Amino acid sequence: MTIVQAYRRFTRYPVQLPLLYNPEDGAVPRVGPGWTRELSPVGACLELGERLQCQGILHLKLRTAHGPIETQAQVIWTGEPTSPTGGIPHGVVFSQLSREGAQILHFQLPPVFQGTFPRVRLPVDLGVSCLPKRSRREPLQGRVGNISRGGMLLYFEEAVGIGTEVETTLHTASGPIRADGRIIWADLPGSTQPLFTPPAYAIAGEIVWVDLPARSTPDRPILHGVQFTSLDWSISLRLGHLLAQQE
Repeated sequence: MTIVQAYRRFTRYPVQLPLLYNPEDGAVPRVGPGWTRELSPVGACLELGERLQCQGILHLKLRTAHGPIETQAQVIWTGEPTSPTGGIPHGVVFSQLSREGAQILHFQLPPVFQGTFPRVRLPVDLGVSCLPKRSRREPLQGRVGNISRGGMLLYFEEAVGIGTEVETTLHTASGPIRADGRIIWADLPGSTQPLFTPPAYAIAGEIVWVDLPARSTPDRPILHGVQFTSLDWSISLRLGHLLAQQE
């Protein structure tokens, strides 16, 4: 049995985590960002911005809500750039996963019978500007609560209507990151309605929220769920780098 066949014996889960990788293929170290496309107990499918050499060794750091997973890994296959993300897929096998890392990895793999795989949202505290499209109002200034590859939790002093198309700008130390999105839910103070929008606003049938945030109150900013509507590969890589380097 080849190493690829052995790897494929394990169930792979569509869990997307931001990552940093450092190939051990030269005297000059370099670090690049990326995302996992799938995870298993023994390896992962990564989406990277460059093609690495098969059988090459790299150091990986995956960011999770339970802490980082750091491990050495070996590339066992590469594929062609995928649509719509544009990332180059790489299959890797973990080779030096610590006991603590294995425990954290276990928390990322939902039971097979669960049937749905919510996007992993990671806590982030950043300033954000939000400009509703087709509107004459000034951009709203607020804070980011968490980010996943599919969307964000934002806090604003004013409410933005559900279904509103928005242009968001994250204010980071390395410069602004701009992404288009749609408000898919908003939690108005005193509202007795559920936090979630009707099924028409679901993301391809996926759960768009798992851990319920505290409800908004009159003295608190209003919570808004934003789904990214267009996120090219360069922006996705910048988000991955931003999230993966957070502790």
